[in-house]
Amino acid sequence: MVYLTDKERDALISEPKPLPNNFRDLLRASPKANYNHEEGQLHIQTEAGNRYRIVLRRSLTNVLDFSVILLYFHKATGEWIPIIRYNGKHSEHTNKIEGQRFYDFHIHKITERYQEVGLKPVGYAEVCTKFSDYRGALAQFLRDLNFQEPSSDQMDLFRRF
Repeated sequence: MVYLTDKERDALISEPKPLPNNFRDLLRASPKANYNHEEGQLHIQTEAGNRYRIVLRRSLTNVLDFSVILLYFHKATGEWIPIIRYNGKHSEHTNKIEGQRFYDFHIHKITERYQEVGLKPVGYAEVCTKFSDYRGALAQFLRDLNFQEPSSDQMDLFRRF
């Protein structure tokens, strides 16, 4: 089953996604009970009516073990589908179709090829040198995926009240 074509994925990635004024507070990660990581989430809806969820995960013991994930609510299936994930250098990754292995910071993307052969839809990943820590990955994620921060005028207006 193909959830998204590569063209659909790219359109979703490039769609402007407005961030609320307090997005940093809303995304603040908190420890998960019975797990060795902390997690934060934020839901976003676009003008076009598309729904997204940002999920942040960060190990409490290994600073290189983190993920910044974008999920899309697929209206036809009623499922949250991971589209893209910015990962730390937490373990070796193998692209199964290509047979390529690496141990580095990397970005996973949902691909038609992996869906068509029944592999994990976000199983394909590419090495990324644009970030080297959790904060850098989040900043790059927000830039690359067209998240729109509130303007400074809006922020000033809200600070007055």
